[in-house]
Amino acid sequence: MQQQKIMAFIDYENLRQSISKNFLEKVNAGQIARTIRALAEELGEFRGGAFFGDWSRRPIDAREIEENGFRAENVLMTRSGKDRSDVPMALEIHDVIRQREDIDTLILGSGDAGFAEVIRRAIEHGKHIYVCAIGLSAARELFSLSERVFPLETRLGLTPKTAAMPLILPLEEWRLFVLRLNSLEKKLPYVVRNYLRDTILDPSLGCGETMDEKDAFLNKALDEGIMLQDEMPNPKLPGKVIAACHLNRENDIVKQILPKIRGDKT
Repeated sequence: MQQQKIMAFIDYENLRQSISKNFLEKVNAGQIARTIRALAEELGEFRGGAFFGDWSRRPIDAREIEENGFRAENVLMTRSGKDRSDVPMALEIHDVIRQREDIDTLILGSGDAGFAEVIRRAIEHGKHIYVCAIGLSAARELFSLSERVFPLETRLGLTPKTAAMPLILPLEEWRLFVLRLNSLEKKLPYVVRNYLRDTILDPSLGCGETMDEKDAFLNKALDEGIMLQDEMPNPKLPGKVIAACHLNRENDIVKQILPKIRGDKT
C-alpha cells in the first residue's frame, strides 16, 4: 500500500494560546513542531509544511520551528494584538489542494471553526484531512468533517488547569485586574494598551512577568470579554492610532466584581 504524502499547516497562535489558557505546563514551539511531525510520520511520509505566527514577537520560536522541518511564515498581529493567521494559512492550504497532486493528506493544526470550509474543499479534491489541535477547545465541525482529530494535549501529556486547580474561579482570577483597570478609568481619559502592559501590569495581577506573558494576559481578557479595546487617533502623533482599553461593564464577571458601578463612567 502506497504511503500517504503529508503536509501540515499550523495556526501557532491558536495552539499556543489554547495551551496557555487550559493547561499547567509551558510548551515551546519546538515541542509542538516535533509532536506534529511525529504524527505525520506515523500516518505516512512527511513532506513539510508551515507554522503561521507573528515571529517578530517570538523569533526564537521561529528558529525552533525551522529546525524541525517546517517553514515559519510570519503574519504580523494587529496593533491590538489580534492574530490574523487564518486567511494566509487558508490560502496556502487551498494552493496545495489545487496545485500539489503529489500531496494526498493534510494535517490542520488549529481548532478554529473558520477552517471548516477549507476542509470541505480539500475533501472535494480527494485529500485526506486530519486535525491536530487542543481537543478541549476544538470546534465541533472539525470532528465531523475531518477523518480524525488528534488531541494535541494527549500527545504532549498536558495537565488541565481545571483538574489540578478546581477551586480557582474566574471571579478570583480577574478580580485584581478588574479593580486596577476600573481605578485607571476613573483617573484617565483613556487607558492606552501599551501603558497598561508596560507600566501598570505586574505579577501580582496574575499576568506573568515577560512582555509576551502580559500581552497574552490582555488578549485573554479580550477573548473572555472582560476588557474591550478600540483604536483611536494618537493625540501626540497625528495620522497614527493607539489601542485604548476599557472594561466591558456588561460582562457578568465584571458586574460581579464591581456590583456598584452604575454611576461609573462607561
